[in-house]
Amino acid sequence: MMINLTLGDYEELRFELIDQAKKDYIKALKRFNKNVEDGYALLDIMALERFFHSRWFSELTEIEPDIIIDFNRKKYLREEVRNIGRSFNDR
Repeated sequence: MMINLTLGDYEELRFELIDQAKKDYIKALKRFNKNVEDGYALLDIMALERFFHSRWFSELTEIEPDIIIDFNRKKYLREEVRNIGRSFNDR
């Protein structure tokens, strides 16, 4: 069975791949922060950073991999600070 994909379909798939990798990276950072002895979380972080620096990733986007990594680390930290603020205000 042959599926005909349009350029728009490929663009959407490309965007979804990058978006899922970013979400997975933030989830791995959260898991590692909750338990720094979670070796699987660290392996996930390392694998995703390798993906961001891979040739395949560079074919998906022209965004520099370190910009994606730094942006998502900062996004994760902002979420953590917000969560701390919420728990502090709940007292």
